[in-house]
Order: sequence, then C-alpha cells, then structure tokens
Amino acid sequence: MDEAEKDTPDQAGTAELSGATERAPENGAARTEAEQHAREGLDELAREYPQAVSDGRLTLPEKAGELVENGMEPLEAMRLCELEQLRSDYGELRQKYDAELENKRNAAASTGSVSGGRAAEKDYYTSEEWDALSEKAKKKFIKNGKVFDFMKKWSAR
Repeated sequence: MDEAEKDTPDQAGTAELSGATERAPENGAARTEAEQHAREGLDELAREYPQAVSDGRLTLPEKAGELVENGMEPLEAMRLCELEQLRSDYGELRQKYDAELENKRNAAASTGSVSGGRAAEKDYYTSEEWDALSEKAKKKFIKNGKVFDFMKKWSAR
C-alpha cells in the first residue's frame, strides 16, 4: 500500500491480504515460505475474526493496525485488542453491578421515604407496638416464630 492510500480516512486500518508478504525476503525459497506463513496467519485470522476480512481486504481496528505496523502479527494484534475490550467491558459491568448492590444495601438500611419505599423490618416489637400492627403483619411474625421471641421479652419485664 502506498503512502497516499494510508492517509485517506476511509482506508485507515485496511490492507490488502497480499500486502503482508511485501516484507518477505527476496530469494525464491525463503520468499515462498514467508508468503505461505503469512497466508496461513491471515487464513487463521479470517477463521477467528471473519469480520476483519472482506473482499480480500484486511480491516483492523485502529489500535490493531498500529500494533501490526510496529511488527506484531495481525492475529495477535486482534487478540490483544479483543482482550483489552473485554477487560474494559468487564470493568464497566462490574461498576454497574457494584452500584446496584450498594443501592440495594442502602435501600434495605433506609427507614423509608414519602415516595413509598419500604422501611426496614424491626427485630423487636413491644406489646403496645404489637397491638398496633396489622393482622397481616402479625400473621407473618406468628408464621416465622418471631412472636415467641417478642413474648419472652414482654414477660421478662
């Protein structure tokens, strides 16, 4: 690829598949072997990243293109870029998960709000508070057995 092609914006990160063999040695046997090695590498790249090869052209992300220009094999450059993207995606998802988890902890610990959020459940109700509870709440405490803990504390007074 000549310098004029590299500077056009729509050609950034694109190279001819045969362009990988331009760096091959000049003697016949070594050049053929280098061309074969380059072709195998590009075939493997096409199998692993089919989106990177279309119509006989190799299209790499900008970062991968820079790595290839600095001597890295195209397949390794794509793998490295993919790994960096996965790490970035994981970091973003982890931050979202941590924020949601923290929000749930805060919501559980809050005493409620005017907007209708639920208050955290108390561990103990006095006999007066028990009398003021709804029948539904009383049934819940009877069912899970907490009412007996309450009664023990009431009789201890």
